[in-house]
Amino acid sequence: MSITVREVWELKEFQPFQLVAGEAGLDNRIDSIGILDYEYALQSGEAPKKWTFRKYDFVISSLLFAKDDPGMLMSAIVDLCHDQVSALAVKNVCYPELPEEVLKYADEHGLPIFMFGRDDAYFEDIVVCLKSKIAERNNLELQEHRISLLLRGELDIKGQRELNREILPNRVEPYRILYCFIREEGGRKIRDYRKYYQIRERERSKQPVFYYKGGCFIVIYTNSTREERPEKEYGRYRELLLEQLRMPPEDYWIGIGEIHEDPDELITAMKESFCAQQYARLFEKTRVYYHDTGIYQILLPCYREEWFQKYSRKIIDLILEFDRRHDGDLYKTTEQYVKNYGNTLEVAEKMHLHKNTVRYRINKVRELLNMEEESSFDMQIFMAFMIDELNQWFHEDF
Repeated sequence: MSITVREVWELKEFQPFQLVAGEAGLDNRIDSIGILDYEYALQSGEAPKKWTFRKYDFVISSLLFAKDDPGMLMSAIVDLCHDQVSALAVKNVCYPELPEEVLKYADEHGLPIFMFGRDDAYFEDIVVCLKSKIAERNNLELQEHRISLLLRGELDIKGQRELNREILPNRVEPYRILYCFIREEGGRKIRDYRKYYQIRERERSKQPVFYYKGGCFIVIYTNSTREERPEKEYGRYRELLLEQLRMPPEDYWIGIGEIHEDPDELITAMKESFCAQQYARLFEKTRVYYHDTGIYQILLPCYREEWFQKYSRKIIDLILEFDRRHDGDLYKTTEQYVKNYGNTLEVAEKMHLHKNTVRYRINKVRELLNMEEESSFDMQIFMAFMIDELNQWFHEDF
């Protein structure tokens, strides 16, 4: 996940920049930066252009090469779009305003163009700032990749030990892992990815923070006991989270793992917090302790495994095939039966059906699955549909 034009524009160093065109391209990624000035000054209109820019470059210019030739400016914009650069930032020394045809072309091709004043920023400062932010993002992505390998068991022993010590520099105190994920509001988009890097650097000696899959792991060293009331313990964490996340904890889904004393249990601790966070999202709870997730302590870490998937699909596919052939509603009815813990009256009320209709449909499912006399029918159907629900909610695991 590269840094985007929008994220750069939100940096304090870029606050004086005014967007004049290409708003549709604000989510363009940025991989590098270049300066546009002299290469055009040495070219005739017929000469082939030897570009110094690449796809996803953030380009800055004073447009000196086109000071007396607006036609050359339009030609440059066309070629920048052709090369798919990410954005263009123009110091307004030669052009206080850009020609309308340039702005229209940039809008049509999603090329963000920014204008900034003579004293707003120096080219050297822009280059240094952007290179620094790109490097920070690359560091975050590398670390996220290493954590993913660690959790999937694909990191070699040496790599495991190095990352373990990076995440847990304190090898003595008991610890918990928290995983915090920003709540989705009309489609989540984290634009301040960089903050996790800044927080982690500032708090490295205290409670380390590690970006991962749109959220972050936080290491909490704790003297709490397993018997302590969660509300009392969480009260101590809240201020820490508020300081570290720079947003109220209530704006996150938070998963809280168990207390661990052995540093070698780090992988388990991280998986506990990640799964607890998934449970929080599934049941719309602000925070969840792993030990309160019930049967999901088994399902969330394992439901992607082949045996779980085959079991669920065998049951779900039979029901869906019956519905397809007979234009039925067995799947929807059984889904509600599971969500309402087998209470047929609740299902009837929510689906606006007679209770006998619900019973008939559930008995039809029993018959379809050859479970008419099977005492474990509810347990089996619950398991299959819970796995199916997790498949719909979460498209990837660790």
